[in-house]
Amino acid sequence: MNKVVGVIIVSLNLVVSSIAAHAVETEFQYLSGTDKDNTVDWEFRVNGGRRAGTWTTIPVPSNWEFHGFGTYQYGTDYKSGQWGGVRAPDTEGHYRYRFTVPDEWRNKQVRIVFDGVMTEANVYVNCKLAGYEHVGGFYRFSYDITNLLKFDGKENVLEVVVNRFSTTRPSVNEAERAADYWQFSGIHRPVWLEAFPQNHISRVAIDADHVGDIGVKLELVNVGFGDGYTLQVQSLDGTPIGRRAGGTLSRPTTVLDYYFSVRNVDAWTAETPNLYQLHVAIERSGAILHETTERFGFRTVEVKPRDGLYINGQKVRMRGVNRGSFWPTSGRTTSRTLSLADANLIKDMNMNAVRMAHYPPNKHFLEVADELGLYILNELAGWHDSYHETSGARLLKEMILRDHNHPSIIIWANGNEGGWNTALDDDFAIWDTQDRPVIHPWTLFGNIETDHYESWYSGTYNTQHVFMPTEFLHGMFDGGHGAGLEDHWNKMLAKSTSAGGFLWVFADEGVPRDDRGGAIDTDGNHAPDGIVGPFREKEGSYFAIKEIWSPFQVIQSSSQWLPNNFAGDFSVLNRYAFTNLDTHSVEWELITMPGPGQISTGETIGESGSVRGPSAPPGGSGILRITLPSGWRTSYDALRLRIIDATQREIYTHSWALKRPVGIARSTTTGGTETNVSHMDANDVITWTQDGRTIKIDKTTGYLQSVKSATNENFLLKDGPRAVGGSSGLISGSNAVIFGTANGGPTAHFTYSSTSGPGLRQITWNLMSNGWLKLEYSQWERGNDEKYSIGAVFDFPNHDSKITRVDWLGNGPYRVWKNRLRGVEYGLWGKEYNNTVTGGSLWVYPEFKGYHSHLNWAVIDVKNVGPITVVTENNSLYFMLLKPVAPQHPALITGSGGMSFPSGDIGFLHQISAIGSKFNDAGSHGPMGSKYTVPSSGESFTTTLYFYFGTLP
Repeated sequence: MNKVVGVIIVSLNLVVSSIAAHAVETEFQYLSGTDKDNTVDWEFRVNGGRRAGTWTTIPVPSNWEFHGFGTYQYGTDYKSGQWGGVRAPDTEGHYRYRFTVPDEWRNKQVRIVFDGVMTEANVYVNCKLAGYEHVGGFYRFSYDITNLLKFDGKENVLEVVVNRFSTTRPSVNEAERAADYWQFSGIHRPVWLEAFPQNHISRVAIDADHVGDIGVKLELVNVGFGDGYTLQVQSLDGTPIGRRAGGTLSRPTTVLDYYFSVRNVDAWTAETPNLYQLHVAIERSGAILHETTERFGFRTVEVKPRDGLYINGQKVRMRGVNRGSFWPTSGRTTSRTLSLADANLIKDMNMNAVRMAHYPPNKHFLEVADELGLYILNELAGWHDSYHETSGARLLKEMILRDHNHPSIIIWANGNEGGWNTALDDDFAIWDTQDRPVIHPWTLFGNIETDHYESWYSGTYNTQHVFMPTEFLHGMFDGGHGAGLEDHWNKMLAKSTSAGGFLWVFADEGVPRDDRGGAIDTDGNHAPDGIVGPFREKEGSYFAIKEIWSPFQVIQSSSQWLPNNFAGDFSVLNRYAFTNLDTHSVEWELITMPGPGQISTGETIGESGSVRGPSAPPGGSGILRITLPSGWRTSYDALRLRIIDATQREIYTHSWALKRPVGIARSTTTGGTETNVSHMDANDVITWTQDGRTIKIDKTTGYLQSVKSATNENFLLKDGPRAVGGSSGLISGSNAVIFGTANGGPTAHFTYSSTSGPGLRQITWNLMSNGWLKLEYSQWERGNDEKYSIGAVFDFPNHDSKITRVDWLGNGPYRVWKNRLRGVEYGLWGKEYNNTVTGGSLWVYPEFKGYHSHLNWAVIDVKNVGPITVVTENNSLYFMLLKPVAPQHPALITGSGGMSFPSGDIGFLHQISAIGSKFNDAGSHGPMGSKYTVPSSGESFTTTLYFYFGTLP
């Protein structure tokens, strides 16, 4: 190796002559399409499963399962080449494609490149083997086929024999196929030809640090005596900013190292994704022999033991997620368009990092990460078992050669959860000139502890090592992800050696099965783990994460109301690593909300404005000041604040109520037409009739028995308010029920004997003369008990066929859990009925059923009957709108998921339950996940509700 050592400083305004006047660049010819949306048909035959044994065609790139061939298999069923004890019938796919090449390539070196084939490939050109058998489904490989090609317009025949698992390398099967993800097959990434001049550059490896020092390793072919060479750093538009030129080589060489510096560079980070180009040319006697351009960023990565992870000298925390290459209708065959969409979804959650799980991604995802700004952990495949050293060394080399120059890649992962081969650890430094950190996900290695799925109470949080769990809060059903994140993140922020962590996982991997009528299959509880659904449907956790991980933190965001003395000043925190908050704009608007009888009019935006964020450096704080108009608090119902960064990406939108529920309730339920109410007390039933509506109350319990319309249709709400978790009996004697009048109509007051536990104390019903049914009840909690929820419930039989829609004023549009109260905001919301099982069926979001926070009022549409309107005077009341359907695996309800709902259909609650994740119950994820503890001295709850049955006048 001939190393040219030296450092030169190049002026930013250096003028150089163009080296592209006689450009000789690598030429490309695609044999396949470029992605899932742009394919080319090849001849194809599969040896088993669907459509076996017949030559037909298949689009390339693709996975054959998605085009009616073979069988669908999930990796956890794989055992030594078999699934479920039966060997997969579609073991081999035979591809054939015919092509011609330009005559101008006759004197060039031509290589055929495969960007990814699952899993074993033997390639033939014109009936001759192109090279070694390639094994490994996620890696780019190529062969020199110059001497196998036919020219003069003659047809060439390419044949590829693909095995879905290796017949010769069992460790590859154990590393890639016996894994917790779908096992797809075939040529799933593009195939193309590359034509090089005889004298050419075969590799450019760039190591550029954040201060402008550059090291470049060139690998050259047929370059030696008398050849000149030039390296030029350019901005993305081609403007030169730095140059290094060499003279003649002293002897023939294949590898050359350059070192030089450029002044005043803009460093690359996830917050500032500044990119440059390095243009390399080989000259002889003034003529360009070959030239190439590589994109890169100036960036430095360092792990300081027992301190932290540093980018460009600044400590950073990963707000990350695991992601696989997947699309429901094309499997592992994706596209740049999809990569861009996914990266934007991830950035929109205020994440700054992605772990590639558990294999290298499509290259276009890394390109997008470079451009948008995401820190990448790129992973050598190996789910729970590792590659043999021989196979692993080759695949590791292929991964790094393809991905080396991406500034987004800050860490290499050697396998996953025991799927690492320690004999390969030293190989990373052989091929990575940047010498990036290497980790073993799930354990301590490389001075980073990456243990998975730790409890909030785990001692690992107290380790002296840098702590960065590469998987935590394993999503399942609606648990994990945003549920528990706030507690975990606060603990990470308080730990100086925390480098953040990575949630599992970005998207549900659900496959619409053409052999099951299009039903989406997530293989039970193996693959419905996403923050988004298979087609990127957003779950509630998406928005909870967005708020919790917002780098522009508004202190008042956890409150539904602004303080009474609020005059326009918000306290804010900067949780960026490199960005000042004054680069952001903040838009505000004052809003008028309609009442429940004017839902169709929607909200009205009044006065609005925009200000710059305050000057607050990374890690600092400041005051965001907005100037509000006179009388704003009494003239409007809500204030909304939208935070936008310098790239016009919304960081988060907050909103606050300006009026308390009691004021909204009383203004809503006063006025209207007054009509008389008839009263009857017979056979232990109190019957009130008004405008044709009939309300019956059970005199023995105090509960609502039924409500019927003027046409005798049943509104179905009944048997409440029942105290959650307890029973109550009326006191004995004549004072158990007392009748009276209020608000122009009759009242019935019930008193209960229960004075401890969750029982009722009193209920008062009042049918007001304007048609509103007022309910006030109190209950007592005492005894130093722990409870999932506190409040009262009603039954609503046949709700799945009768309830069609709900509109409400409160927090929404998503449901909440005790340990996931973030990501919902105050406003007017509405949704049609659905019966979605989060991550398991339908994927219609927001889910209809569940807890909703900070209720003011709600209108429930009942099919063929009419609406039920309910209004509350209580602050911070939770509205339980039916119970979600249990997921396919009930353990998530009664076991580690830790979820619990009270018995009943419609509830008004002061405390609600939390939800756990796949591997931990809710309480393991921190204080927010624990049950509510009733103080031994007891606590009394009084709830005031108003009901209107039918269309509001």
